[in-house]
Amino acid sequence: MSPITNILSEKIGILGEGVTAKAVKETLVRLAIPIFDLNEATVIVTSPGIPPSQFPNHDVEWISEIDLAVLLLRHFNLLPTLIAVTGTNGKTTVTSWISHLIQAPAFGNIGIPLISAVDPSTKYPAVVVEVSSYQIEQSHYFTPDISVMLNITPDHLERHGTMDEYATQKARLLQNTTAKNHVIYLENDPYIQRYIADYPTQKVPYSVSHPLAQKTTTIQLKGKHNQENAIASYLAAQIYGLPTDIIDTRLATFSGVEHRIEPIPNPLGIEIYNDSKATNPDSTIMAIQSFTAPIHLILCGYDKQLPLEPLINPIVAHVKSVIVFGEIKNRFITVFNSDSQTSGIPIHQCDTLREAIQHSLKVARKSEIILFSPSCSSFDQFQNYEDRGRQFKQEVQNQIKKCLELKK
Repeated sequence: MSPITNILSEKIGILGEGVTAKAVKETLVRLAIPIFDLNEATVIVTSPGIPPSQFPNHDVEWISEIDLAVLLLRHFNLLPTLIAVTGTNGKTTVTSWISHLIQAPAFGNIGIPLISAVDPSTKYPAVVVEVSSYQIEQSHYFTPDISVMLNITPDHLERHGTMDEYATQKARLLQNTTAKNHVIYLENDPYIQRYIADYPTQKVPYSVSHPLAQKTTTIQLKGKHNQENAIASYLAAQIYGLPTDIIDTRLATFSGVEHRIEPIPNPLGIEIYNDSKATNPDSTIMAIQSFTAPIHLILCGYDKQLPLEPLINPIVAHVKSVIVFGEIKNRFITVFNSDSQTSGIPIHQCDTLREAIQHSLKVARKSEIILFSPSCSSFDQFQNYEDRGRQFKQEVQNQIKKCLELKK
């Protein structure tokens, strides 16, 4: 099909009824742009949660919501500098960090669809967009000025099938970029190295050994991975054109995002962290490796059939006890018990979040850590990872209150 040159000359349909589809509909209604039935549409805006295998059999152009946003922003002469962040882990943190550094709004997978930025009364100089592989999969027009590719580790294989296909979709973020654009990428990630090689965009590698690492000594976030996140964010702000002295000042004032190794203040002398955003094993490994004190690790969630074996060595090295509940429970216990290294680590099985917190507070001692880092999606018992994280924080406060009342 011919590329779309004037989106308002097309008949736009919307596939889906979720958050993205609702935001698209609200924006089109607000802009007085007609919405057509799928059978009449010449362009259909897809929802990221619907895989292409489930699309109706219509001979139309399928585009993502981020495509529609760019086409409309361009039509209304509102197109800002686009800074896009993708990767398996750390997207929300880096999107928020860059947003904090350059004082620009954040959109996309972080919670507010980019289509919501289309407003003829507001022209943003820049926006930061968190982009998932599901959004990129049907994207043809979204072209970032600065792309940030953090890492590619096993996730969403139930949708993409293989790691190669997953990496291919991530790299499609660069499909329309030219030599005037930039991609900041984790230099020791083999998938990123391989899949971005043929794109003409200017390539800016980073790692924890980057010269900018000296700038990360004052950041508030824990872990080597957050040093890398800080460097990637710094580079994005630098390429955007923000003066170094401003970046230096703002880098250390970023306090992180909710549900990502988020400390929960308490009077018990135990460190408690909500890491509900850890929806794959690699993310949980990063969280575990962020600490030196003994950890009581709470795992749970919907089993996406990702390999669990990589969790074993970090658990053996850093974890004092494991508490597990949810759909993942049985498979994790099988993997855990099949490795002789784990024989000295107690594992407690339970059925609910409340039971997991009760047990962890019972066994944790002062100066030890309770880390809620599920390693799996939330959809077995919770609406999403935000719901799971907020329930965790509320239940922790409830249990602490009971503990303190018993001591009176």
